[in-house]
Amino acid sequence: MRFCNRDFSAKAPLLGMNYYTWGTQSQVHQKIDPLKNKSNEQDSEIRALRGQVDRLTLACQSMWELIRDTGNFSEDELKSKIAEVDLRDGALDGKLGSAVIECKSCKRNTNSRRECCVWCGAEVERAHVFEG
Repeated sequence: MRFCNRDFSAKAPLLGMNYYTWGTQSQVHQKIDPLKNKSNEQDSEIRALRGQVDRLTLACQSMWELIRDTGNFSEDELKSKIAEVDLRDGALDGKLGSAVIECKSCKRNTNSRRECCVWCGAEVERAHVFEG
């Protein structure tokens, strides 16, 4: 078999493939390579997020120790406050969830996690600095 002025017939039996399987494998690699790149991007994003979580955990622990050491607060009071804040969205699930709120501009319901109202585009007011 001749292709592009090169003879692949001698190599194909040695590799256990013919011209058609060679083309199929090439097509498979063309589809796999972008998936590998996407996987590498996701791995990098996961590493970045883990680093961010570690930094936030360290900051929260440091703030708690400052508050505990300078005030009259106990671990039990902290746990109670965590549960109170967690229940604001109606579920004790360890997450600071979103809520349906009324837009101050158009008076329609929108999600508290959005930056702008889905109906009128007005900025959504935050109940606290960590929301959103």
